[in-house]
Amino acid sequence: MVTILRGLGAASLTGSLVGSCGGTAVIDGQGQGGTTSTSSTSSNTNASSSASSGQISVTTEDTINCPDEPPGPDTPCQAGPGICNYDVVCQSGTQPISFTCPSDVLLWTIEPTACTPCDSCPGTAYYCSGGQWVMPQGSNPPSPCPNEPPVPGSFCQPEGMGAVWECCGYLCSDIPEDPWGVAVCKATSVGNGEWVFETSCGG
Repeated sequence: MVTILRGLGAASLTGSLVGSCGGTAVIDGQGQGGTTSTSSTSSNTNASSSASSGQISVTTEDTINCPDEPPGPDTPCQAGPGICNYDVVCQSGTQPISFTCPSDVLLWTIEPTACTPCDSCPGTAYYCSGGQWVMPQGSNPPSPCPNEPPVPGSFCQPEGMGAVWECCGYLCSDIPEDPWGVAVCKATSVGNGEWVFETSCGG
């Protein structure tokens, strides 16, 4: 559990804390003039700040509890200000991915940060759509991309419930200047399709 600090005034105070439960929570506050110092208790029930000149007020407004592991689409959370940051192993390499807990959802929501188109992260629901990370929430999300590059011509489901994402990217090319291969599920008949690589990746 990490204390989220917010203050009042004109100047800004920013920083980051590593939560005892995992991840990194970002704190954000504002004050007015002077030199600022902060302190907080291990139970996250008290935080204060003082200034040598002017008035400043920084108090514990809410807390955010970062999970040990990056959350999934159904992971509940307690709403509060702050962001949980993780380094996640994805097809394009280890990527920084962040999450918030909006009060109208009370489920961890992925921050739409920049990513490589068609990228995904094995063992998760994270996917790069339109150049930003997404994590679909609901009863019928797309099927995750295969953890390993699919065999060209092998079966895939191109449409309907359980259909795969529109493209799946992999670092698997032997060509140094073009290492990112993209596979797509081409429909062959109603409800049936086969994997086709649009680049040299996959042979």
